[in-house]
Amino acid sequence: MGEMELSLAVEYPNNLVEIGQSSIDGGGSGIFVNLEKLRQLPPSKTYSLIVVKRSSTISLEECQRVLQSLAETSKASEIIRHCLLFVHQHLGDQITETLIVFFYVVGYHCIIELGLDVPQISKFKSYLQVLLNTEVNSIQKDSLEELNAIEPYMSKDFLFQVNLEALKSDYAIYELFIESVEKYGITQDKLSIGQFLQFKAAVKSRTLEIPGKVLDDDQFSISITMVPILDYINHSNSLTNSFFDVNEDNDIVLKFEYSSEAFDGQSSQELFISYLPLEDVGKLFFNSGFIPTDDGYKIIQLPINEIDRQLLIENELPTTYIFLLQIKDNEIVQVTFPFDHLMKEVTNSDLTAYHATVAQDCTKALEKLPSNIKGNISAYVSFIRKVLQFVSRQKPETFSQFTGPRNESLIQELCSLIWPSTNI
Repeated sequence: MGEMELSLAVEYPNNLVEIGQSSIDGGGSGIFVNLEKLRQLPPSKTYSLIVVKRSSTISLEECQRVLQSLAETSKASEIIRHCLLFVHQHLGDQITETLIVFFYVVGYHCIIELGLDVPQISKFKSYLQVLLNTEVNSIQKDSLEELNAIEPYMSKDFLFQVNLEALKSDYAIYELFIESVEKYGITQDKLSIGQFLQFKAAVKSRTLEIPGKVLDDDQFSISITMVPILDYINHSNSLTNSFFDVNEDNDIVLKFEYSSEAFDGQSSQELFISYLPLEDVGKLFFNSGFIPTDDGYKIIQLPINEIDRQLLIENELPTTYIFLLQIKDNEIVQVTFPFDHLMKEVTNSDLTAYHATVAQDCTKALEKLPSNIKGNISAYVSFIRKVLQFVSRQKPETFSQFTGPRNESLIQELCSLIWPSTNI
């Protein structure tokens, strides 16, 4: 491991892991476990591979501890408090845990750039540099010109509209912020607009939901946390083999689930965790910058519904097209309406007529969708194109022939994705 690991409190029990190029398309770097070394250890179903001390993470709780450790009149303390005050003054109606963590990261960066001697912050210098150099393929890195060109075709895509408005706001917020911190000697050469947007994209894509003990109680709470090293681990629901745990010291532990049958003959294995139990294509793209194309079921909301769906309204179902996709070998093999079986009062003929309308709408939307899209948004548009092509070829009566899982947990997961909370 390198300089970042030396400055932060990270442990590697039995030295079983290394960072390398991910095996999945667009995965960037990944973490791999050396299975040959692992097999020499006493047999176990799970192995602890990495331990990151809680003090080496960035979360609201840890950042507050850092702030409390600073002399109130110190320049570092003033900068961090200014960042928090700025959020409340200018972004009070948009506050999320992720947003506050982002401004802590910006504050840490400014303190380090000013060369202030604050060990509890300067230890993150190498990690912040990693964030600045991390490639994030989200619209946060696209130009407004590129996004404005596609906006007419995405006018009903809720996530696109929210993220586009957020990006426009980010440019304005940066100007206000950089003007407000000039009194501390922080200028555009210390924090450029490019760095500001890169930090925003990196924080959105790399934050993890980490459990933590609540004081001396046995209760646990979930916090949005940036965990150096562990945030190299990529997502895959079909390849998940690892998970996070908390040890007796409340530190974060990465554990690997080993099976001699599953990994027979392999010398190493990339580690994967699950970001979402049911993959929402839009949410993963706009928050994490990738399209999930591994085997399994995905959910997608298509922004093409322009007709009042009284049938759906009466049944208290979403009035946008929500499709459940099945992907196999990188191809869409099934597209269905996961809520059809909840429509108790709807006859099969009504449902077939509705499906026929959907197919027609998809065909029209496909004809209008431009093909010369530039920037990271092009990956999302290309995926929508594939879904539209598949649906437009479907026979209406085949929509209800769903062969996927039909259980209560799936329904609950789907319902939570109808109007997804935005975490920007």
